[in-house]
Amino acid sequence: MKKRILLLALAAAGFVYGEQTDPVKTKAGTVQGTMEDGLSVFRGIPFAAPPVGDLRWKAPQPVKKWDGVLETTKFAPGPIQGGNPPSGKSEDCLYLNVWSPAKSADEKVPVLVWIYGGGFAGGATSEHNYSGEQLAKKGVVLVSISYRVGTLGFLAHPELSAENPNQVSGNYGLLDMISGLQWVKDNIAAFGGDPDKVTIFGESAGGIAVSMLCASPQAKGLFHGAISQSGGSFGPTRPKTYPGENMKTLAMAEKEGLAFAEKAGAKSIEDLRKLSADQLPSGSGWPIVDGWVIPDDQYKLYEAGKFNDTPILVGYNSDEGMSFGGARDPSGHIASVKERYGPFAERLLEAYPVAENSVPKTARDLMRDAAFGWQTWSWARLQAEKGDSKAYLYYFDQHPEYPAGSPQAGQGSPHGMDVAYVFKHVNESDPRTTESDLKISDAMATYWTNFAKYGHPNGNGVPEWPAFSDENPKVMVFAQTPHVGSVPSLESLKVLDEYFKWRRAPEGKAWANGEEVVVIKTVVPDASWDCGMPKGIPVPESGTLLFTAEIALRELCDVGKTPFGKRDVFVTGEGKITSERVKASVLPGSLDFQLKRDNGVIEIEDILVLQTTDGQFIYSRSPGVGVDENDVRVVMDFEAPNAGGHAWLNSGSYVARRTLDLEKKMLTLKVYDVSGVEVSDDAVTIEKPKDQPAQSWDYRTKGASEKRGEMILKESVALGGSQSVGASKNGSRNIIPITGGELTGGLKGIVVSGGADYQLMQNGFTIDARYLWKMDNGEYIVVRNAGAFGNLVPTFEAAVDGEYAWFNEGKYLSSDPQMGSGAVILDMYKSE
Repeated sequence: MKKRILLLALAAAGFVYGEQTDPVKTKAGTVQGTMEDGLSVFRGIPFAAPPVGDLRWKAPQPVKKWDGVLETTKFAPGPIQGGNPPSGKSEDCLYLNVWSPAKSADEKVPVLVWIYGGGFAGGATSEHNYSGEQLAKKGVVLVSISYRVGTLGFLAHPELSAENPNQVSGNYGLLDMISGLQWVKDNIAAFGGDPDKVTIFGESAGGIAVSMLCASPQAKGLFHGAISQSGGSFGPTRPKTYPGENMKTLAMAEKEGLAFAEKAGAKSIEDLRKLSADQLPSGSGWPIVDGWVIPDDQYKLYEAGKFNDTPILVGYNSDEGMSFGGARDPSGHIASVKERYGPFAERLLEAYPVAENSVPKTARDLMRDAAFGWQTWSWARLQAEKGDSKAYLYYFDQHPEYPAGSPQAGQGSPHGMDVAYVFKHVNESDPRTTESDLKISDAMATYWTNFAKYGHPNGNGVPEWPAFSDENPKVMVFAQTPHVGSVPSLESLKVLDEYFKWRRAPEGKAWANGEEVVVIKTVVPDASWDCGMPKGIPVPESGTLLFTAEIALRELCDVGKTPFGKRDVFVTGEGKITSERVKASVLPGSLDFQLKRDNGVIEIEDILVLQTTDGQFIYSRSPGVGVDENDVRVVMDFEAPNAGGHAWLNSGSYVARRTLDLEKKMLTLKVYDVSGVEVSDDAVTIEKPKDQPAQSWDYRTKGASEKRGEMILKESVALGGSQSVGASKNGSRNIIPITGGELTGGLKGIVVSGGADYQLMQNGFTIDARYLWKMDNGEYIVVRNAGAFGNLVPTFEAAVDGEYAWFNEGKYLSSDPQMGSGAVILDMYKSE
C-alpha cells in the first residue's frame, strides 16, 4: 500500500515510471534508472561530494564511491535558494540527470548538457520545462546538471582565498558545472553518449554561464559546442552592478564577503561554516573575475583569442526588457538611464527613445540590449572574427498578436519564453497555442539538436541558417515561421557598443569605480628612451591581463639628483604572482630603477628574476616610461628557458601597469598581453628636458687605446647560488645574485645586497653586473659593470651635490673578477 501511495505521489509530481533500465556502471558506482517511452532515464546521479560542512565554499570534491546499485529514479533536491523547486532544496545538491535514446553503450549519441537559469540565485533541474525527453527523442543524450547558487555558490572572502591553493574564492557554482562536465566526459559513454561530441546549453544565468565556460581555461576540452539563450557576459566589471555589467573583481567580492560575515556575526570562515544554511544572512551571488576560473574581462579574452574555440549558437528574445521592472514613467526611466550610463546617457536616450507619456518597447529595448542583445551580438562577432569555429545568431519574437488598446499591446516575447519552445513543452491543450507555436517549437528543437550532432544547426526539414559574420550579419528570426533576417536595432546596438568600449577604457573604468576620471591615451616615448615601442605604448588595460606581481620592497635607495634627474632604486624582497598561466614568484634582490626627470616624466628600468613552480628561472630586463607617477607603463621583455613550460613568454608583446606604494613598501606590476593591440592616433608624446642628458640602455665599451690608470678602490662582492635560465631567445643566460660585500682601498663603503651579475653566453662570455654601493657617508651610488673578460667597463651614477659627484665624470675600467674567500674581488681604476 505504501509503495502504491509513493508511486501515485511521484506520478503527481511529474515522474512517470516504467520498467527499470539495465544497471549502468559509472566510475563511482553502478546506477539504475527507468525506461520511459523508449528512453533510459536516470534522475539524481551524484557527480560530486555533498558540498557541506568543511566542503562548504570549496571547489567540488570527488563523489564517494558506493557498492551495490544506486536507484536513480527521482530528481535530487535543488540548491539552497529563496524559491521552492519541485524537488525541494538542500545544500547536498550536486546531482545530474540523463535522458538517453541509446539502446546500447556503443552508439555514441551526441550529448546536450543543460545549465538552468535563475539569476545565479535560484533554479533546479526538476523544473517541468527542463525535462529532457522531447529533445532526447530527436537523437541526443540530454544531461541536466545542478550547481550551487546565491552566497553558497559564489561567496568570496579573504580567508577563503587564503585557504585555496590558487589564492582565489567564489565561483563555486561555475566549478560545479565544470565538475559535472568532467563527469560527462568520464561517464557518458556508458549511457550511449559520445564524450567527444558534447554541447553545453543554457538560458539566462545558464546562458551567461555558458559564455563563462567558453572563456574559462578550467573548462578547456570538456565541450565541443555552446548554445546560449539570453546569455553572454561581455560587460566589464563594476562595483555597483547592472544587468549586462554584473561582474565584480575578486577584490570587490572579497570586500562584500567581509560584510556578509559581519552581518552573520561570524568572526571567521570557520564560524560561518558552523551556521546552518537557514542561519546564513540573505544575500545574492554572481560569478566574478577571479583570475583563475575567469581570468579576465571576457571581451578582452576573446579579443586576444584566449577562449575555448567551439561553434556557438546564441540569441535573445524580443522583449527581454519587460523582466527588469524599470520605471514606468518617462522621467523615472530617464533618471535611471542617466544614473547608469553617465556621460553616454543622452546618446542612448536618442538611440532608445521614450514617448512623451510612456516607456514604450523602444525604451525597454535598451535594457534588453544591455543585458542580452549587445552581449550575444558581440559574442557572435568576436567568435566570427577571432575563432576558427562558426557563430549562429538568432532572435526570438514568437508571441500572440495583442489587440491595439489592450494592456499587452506592443509587447514582444519576454525573458524565458523561449525555454518551453526549445524543450518542446509548449502546452498543446492551451487554447492560446497556435499551429505556428508548435512549428516554431519543433524547428527550434531540431536546430538545437542538429547543432549538437553536426556543429551547425542545418539539416532536413528546416530553413537554411547562415553563419553570422560582420560581412554577412544575418540572424535566424523565430516569429510565426523561422526565417533569416537582419540584426534588430543594429544602429542602436552600435551606440551601446560605443558605451561598452568606453567602459573598458581606463577613463570609463575610473568613472564606474567612482574615481577621478583621467583620460589616458597611447604614450609615445622620447626617442632617447623609446622602450622598444617608438610608435607608442598602448594603454596596458587594452590588452588581456596576464599576471599581477605584488613585490615587497626590501630597501629604498635614494640616490638623489643625478645628471639625468632624481634617481631612486628599489631593491625587492619576495614577490607573489597571481596568474593562471604564469606559475612563478619574483625572487628577492630584483631591482627597480626609477628616474624622475625635471618635467615630471618617469623613466623605469626593471630587472626581475622569476622562479617558476617547477624550479626554472626567468630573466626580465624591461624599460618603462610615464607621463607622471600616475601612469607608468613598463614594456616587459622576458627571457624564459626555450625548453620550459613558459617559453611562450619569449614572444608576444607585454606591457605592465606599474604602481608604487612607498608607505606599504610595495611595487605592483599588472602585466597585460597587448599582442595585436593597435596604438591609437590619439596619443600623448613624452619629451625629456632638453638640458638633461639621455640615460643609456647599452653602456660604453672599452676604447682600443684605453688603459688602467689610478686605482680608486677594491671591492669584495659576496655572491649567491647560480640561477641559470639556460638557452633562451638571446643566448644562454646565467644569473649570479649579489648578496653584499665591502669596499676598501681609497674609498670605504658596502656593496648593497641586491642585483646580480646577469651573465650572457653568446659569442663569448659577457658580464653584465648591476648593483649599488652604499658609501660610508650614507650616499648610494649606482654601479653597472659590463663587458667581456679583459674589457670590463664600469659606469657610475651618483648625486650631483654629493661627496662622490666626481663619479659622474670621466671614464673608468675594472679588473676581471678574482675568486677570494667566499666572494669575488675586483679593482676599480680611472681610465687613461
